[in-house]
Amino acid sequence: MFIGDCRLNMDPQAGCGLREERWEDYASPSSFHLLSKKGRRIMHRLLVVDDEPIIVEGLYELFRDIIDLDLEVHRAYSSTQALELVARIKFDLVFTDIRMPGMDGLDLHKHIVSRWPGTRVVFLTGYNDFQFAQQAIRSGGYDFIIKTEGEEKILEVFYRAIQEIACQWDEERLKDAARRQIQQAIPLLQKEYVLALMEEDIVEQADARAKRLEELNISLDSEQSLLLMTCRVDRWYEDMTHADKTLLLYAIQNISDELLQYGRKLSLVCSSKSLMWMLQPKEQDNRGGEEEFLNYVKEIMVEIHDVCKNLLRLPVSLFLSGGYTSWNDIGRQCGNLLRREQNGIGQNEEVLLIIESKPDANENRGNQMNEEGYYVYTRKLKQLEAFLETGQKLFFLELFHTLSTSLQPLWEFARQHFFHSVSAMLLDHVNCSANSADLLSMKAVSAVLNAENERSWEEKCSTLIQLAQFIFDYRVKDQTIKSIEMIDQLKQYIGNHLKEDLSLTKLSSIVYLNASYLSRFFKQMTGVNVSEFILELRMEKAMELIKETDLKIQEVADEVGIGSSAYFIRLFKNRTMMTPMEYRESI
Repeated sequence: MFIGDCRLNMDPQAGCGLREERWEDYASPSSFHLLSKKGRRIMHRLLVVDDEPIIVEGLYELFRDIIDLDLEVHRAYSSTQALELVARIKFDLVFTDIRMPGMDGLDLHKHIVSRWPGTRVVFLTGYNDFQFAQQAIRSGGYDFIIKTEGEEKILEVFYRAIQEIACQWDEERLKDAARRQIQQAIPLLQKEYVLALMEEDIVEQADARAKRLEELNISLDSEQSLLLMTCRVDRWYEDMTHADKTLLLYAIQNISDELLQYGRKLSLVCSSKSLMWMLQPKEQDNRGGEEEFLNYVKEIMVEIHDVCKNLLRLPVSLFLSGGYTSWNDIGRQCGNLLRREQNGIGQNEEVLLIIESKPDANENRGNQMNEEGYYVYTRKLKQLEAFLETGQKLFFLELFHTLSTSLQPLWEFARQHFFHSVSAMLLDHVNCSANSADLLSMKAVSAVLNAENERSWEEKCSTLIQLAQFIFDYRVKDQTIKSIEMIDQLKQYIGNHLKEDLSLTKLSSIVYLNASYLSRFFKQMTGVNVSEFILELRMEKAMELIKETDLKIQEVADEVGIGSSAYFIRLFKNRTMMTPMEYRESI
């Protein structure tokens, strides 16, 4: 049988009929080196049961050669021997034949799980045992393996089972530790979430937001609009340490939490000198109406200021949104509050400012961009650059069109700022490219450098679009060329080293890729698995040696890196429908 010779060929690349999901993906040592409380690696126990000694010995040698785990392997040549071992040893994993004299594998499985419920049992079956295999899985068996599938399938199932055992072994302890860590980290996680709302365009559905708020222990309503309030420490005492400043910031937070007795709230320390509150009314409160609650917060705002001044001797300024803000508009409104902290009247000390939701009349100056518009515009520029860096062509072009169209009716200065900002962004990308010399000579680059001569706004934007499209297309072409060159390098190496180690680990070191990623990458580029390609070349080389030399079959097997003559004969016959000797005689 196929499995019986597994011990003679430990190269997983020599297998055939591999699946998309490969055992190497499970075989990361870091995933399985579990430690006990004293820091020792955990030992796994495995039992092989079959009435055919060649299969038992083959699997025994296969598992004994695994070096990335502490593995204790036991053998049983009958169900009776297996029961004797199970009676005194707890096994993590059992590989057993289904059809055996006396007690079959199904009955053995029942005895094993009745004594050790956590043991995973894998059944070995022949082609005619599918009904038994289905029954085994229905009765709680972990998996089944057809005996002709070979060692790679065995190792895939083995590592998958070990991974699940490892996760189960440590699951509860990890959950308990995670719960404690999350509770300790809740304030930081709350801050990260709110800062993300402030700094990014996060658009969430109400149900997803509600779930996130619950996870973060935030008592705000996910569908209800909010009031936003910020506090700025105007001046610290002289010679005050960082610890003293932090202590006072949290003192301000505690004061506000005591004073804001009504409604829902979330208070956060946002920076080294500022705090923020998100506030909502509650219907059951006497101040449950939105207008009443807004007036209530205005009064509390004054009290917070006065307590900080009189009790903490600390000058602070507070800024309150004059209207309610939707969750998806928090970023814009927070930006508005923060800008007011830095501009105009907010530059003075001990300011209490109610910021109306509509812009001031003097902020709109004809066709110029107002302050809030410029804030949104600069954020969009950063997003545009991110799309360029990450190769998201469609998103880049869509956002570029939106910005260029919205800027067209504005003052010439705004359009010039946009044009030069995007030009610098694109040219900087060209300059940093590995093939910048080739790119700089392209027509699209010259067009941008000379775009000042273009008369219309549309023509200038067109030159930027042409260069952007060229950069995206060039990047795809360059990546394709590099990928093809890497595959050619691998194929050449494999062809020149058929006698040597051609495991994924070895091949990944040649091209500096992760082994599991290399397997997927090779299949994506060539349409075949690495192992299938290696096997094909080895069989072609073997046919050539048999045809042109007088080497013995074992010597041919050695020359093509298979080693085991029995295994080589089986592979050769699968490939040519003849044994090596039959093939030699047919020439």
